[in-house]
Amino acid sequence: MQRALSFLRYLPARSDLTLPAVIALVGQIEVWVPEFPLSHMVGPKPVNAAGYLLAALALLWRRRAPIGVLAFIATVSSVQYLLIGASEGLGSFLPPLISLYSVGRHSKPQSLIVAGPLGLLGVAVHELRDPIFELGGPAITFWLVLAAAWPLGQAFRTRQLHADRLADRATLLEREREVHVRDAIAQERNRIARELHDVVGHGLSVIVVQALAAMGKSDRDGGTDVRDRLDAIEETARQSLAEMRRLVGLLDRDEDPSRGPQPRVAEIEGLIEQTRAAGLPVEFTVEGTEASLSPGLDLTVYRIVQEALTNILKHAGPTDAFVTIRYSASALEVEVADNGAGGITRDENGRGLIGMRERVSLYEGEFHAGPRPEGGYLVQARLPIREKAP
Repeated sequence: MQRALSFLRYLPARSDLTLPAVIALVGQIEVWVPEFPLSHMVGPKPVNAAGYLLAALALLWRRRAPIGVLAFIATVSSVQYLLIGASEGLGSFLPPLISLYSVGRHSKPQSLIVAGPLGLLGVAVHELRDPIFELGGPAITFWLVLAAAWPLGQAFRTRQLHADRLADRATLLEREREVHVRDAIAQERNRIARELHDVVGHGLSVIVVQALAAMGKSDRDGGTDVRDRLDAIEETARQSLAEMRRLVGLLDRDEDPSRGPQPRVAEIEGLIEQTRAAGLPVEFTVEGTEASLSPGLDLTVYRIVQEALTNILKHAGPTDAFVTIRYSASALEVEVADNGAGGITRDENGRGLIGMRERVSLYEGEFHAGPRPEGGYLVQARLPIREKAP
């Protein structure tokens, strides 16, 4: 079975069949059709027909073994010319021309060391045995065309290799981009998880404290049923808080455990002042009636504005920024835009945008980032406002 497969590897490809078939047909027509244009035949027709056919069939392997094919054609043609003389026509001209081109197209530049002498051998024998050979325009044209075949093949080979390298590089960059995106998502989720620990952990801690206070009051009032219920609240809260700390601790082993209070929407004004001090003019607008937000949503809005302003500072060049927070009955909208004076395109798969998308999706919101029709860049998020649990 392996021998059969090994043999199949040496068979010509289907795409290599047409050209040799056409050349073989032309050669046979030149041999057997009297006074065929562009040809001058000498010697016995069967010998010419056999020589042309062998040379044409050898071209079936011009991709797999280009130097071998050139050597075979040069040898067969030389023997034919030495035996019966050299005929002129497409049947004798096309096989060496195609084989020289194929050596250049499918072999390394060093192939010229072999291809050059083989090509010269075939040309020299043909001209020596051609009874109507004359040194002049047609002969020189014939030589120049043959001489150009190998460099032309090399030029196409170089172009193809360059295209292949570009394709490989594009594939590699795409894989690196995918890895970059996955890493960015993982890092942002870890960051959100740590912030979740601070936000939710504070709430659970309050539950524990309130349950302890209520238990003290129930002890004084003698409320056994209330005491049992508060015991259950305390135990559940303590277990939840401990479990969350263990889980987030797995993500946070390499981080600094000392983190301050998480920022809120109310602190965006201070963030904008810092951005202005860094040299970026910012116009800040709040529309609608401010609503009470959950701690996590409060933090998400702040992070979106913070990351969007950071991106403008990094990428937009000389520009102005516009921050709008819009409250409605059911949602909060955040818009951060610049006028695009710098004209630099932002990476849609950058870590900052990935992080913002992750945060918005956590609250089942809508996120958009892209160029504005009037110029510049816009980051826009719409976050549903959920009422806090009583």
